[in-house]
Amino acid sequence: MADAGPASGRPRGPGRRARQRQAGRRRAGRDEALRHRAVRGRHRRDRPARAGGRAGRGAGTAAWVALVAAAATGRLAVTWACREGVPAARPTGLGALVAGTVRRGSAIGATLATAAVVVVLALVAAAGPSLLEYCWPFGLSNPFGRALPELVPFSEATYGYTLYADPRPAGLLHHLSDDPYLITVAGLLPAMAAGLGAAALLRRRAVRRLGGVTGDVLGALVETATTVTLLASVLLV
Repeated sequence: MADAGPASGRPRGPGRRARQRQAGRRRAGRDEALRHRAVRGRHRRDRPARAGGRAGRGAGTAAWVALVAAAATGRLAVTWACREGVPAARPTGLGALVAGTVRRGSAIGATLATAAVVVVLALVAAAGPSLLEYCWPFGLSNPFGRALPELVPFSEATYGYTLYADPRPAGLLHHLSDDPYLITVAGLLPAMAAGLGAAALLRRRAVRRLGGVTGDVLGALVETATTVTLLASVLLV
């Protein structure tokens, strides 16, 4: 059979490259349609949750920062228990190994650095997912699957992830202010101070009763500071 061409009188069809380009455009169109369909389905599924769970969204964003602050406060309690002037209860064991190894200035510096990190994390948590949307480079694909909101300072359209609708969370600071940044920072820092204070009281009691610190005392200080920080965070934030 003769090939199709001018000599045979048959019309010449599209070349191989043209067919490949057409097939690529068809695949891209199908992928785009599937992506839009998936996004619409996800928004439709999330619509009831957005309407009903908006009140606790701000409190949820600060929960992970409270966990970080509580864990860090527990380690700071050990740092203060190992500072100079705190003796060991016995000449052997973990207490004798670490007692008096931390200078007072180092303990203060570690506490201030930890507080600064917690403040930064609290501000990020208060900003919520909207902060990531603003920081996402323009001109690239938006991973959140929706248009970026307008930069209206402290409006419900901009900070919809952190403003609270009735009923509000039960934190005491919510009765004084509606600013999520102020509430998160002003709640976590006093909570950390409460945890360190409770650990200091326990350390003082242990030094009086046992004559110093031991490994068990250090573990009790970690648990006490962590628990008190979490409880104070729940009450305040």
